[in-house]
Amino acid sequence: MDILLRKMAVLWEQKLLDQYSLPYEEIHDELVVAVPEEKASRYREIIMLSLQEPVVELDNQMFPCEANIGRDWSRCK
Repeated sequence: MDILLRKMAVLWEQKLLDQYSLPYEEIHDELVVAVPEEKASRYREIIMLSLQEPVVELDNQMFPCEANIGRDWSRCK
């Protein structure tokens, strides 16, 4: 079971980030999402809540995550 792919599907299917719901890039255990700067903080909170929701099939295991905002990937590290 690829948990990150499942979480990405929820973001997309439920359009949690409006028209920006499809992540720009997925690298190992990271997502890169391109959104307007003025919406970045709000979308960051939505992404964090979505990614940290318990996984029912894994006895409601929760996976901590962090999210950073930056103009490019290197500034998010």
